[in-house]
Amino acid sequence: MIGLHIGIWNANGLPHKVVDLEQVLHRHSMDLMPYLQCAIVLFPIDLGNVNITACYWSPNHSISANDYNCLFGQLGADFLIGGDWNTKHRL
Repeated sequence: MIGLHIGIWNANGLPHKVVDLEQVLHRHSMDLMPYLQCAIVLFPIDLGNVNITACYWSPNHSISANDYNCLFGQLGADFLIGGDWNTKHRL
């Protein structure tokens, strides 16, 4: 059996829905990173689950090692990730 879970949160009127958002984050063990936008699809395969992820990282926020650890920790052991990271090479 194949299962698919998709979650979308519309930020319009968010100040009036803080309690609802906190409940969703707690219920699904999610961390909120407002400067990161991700679409994550879980694919169950014979060998286990694989998360396919597309991300957009706001250029107004620096990416720290902790940010990466938080994101990768949410994705589990097997994932494929791509997107617009807004990174700059400093060398």
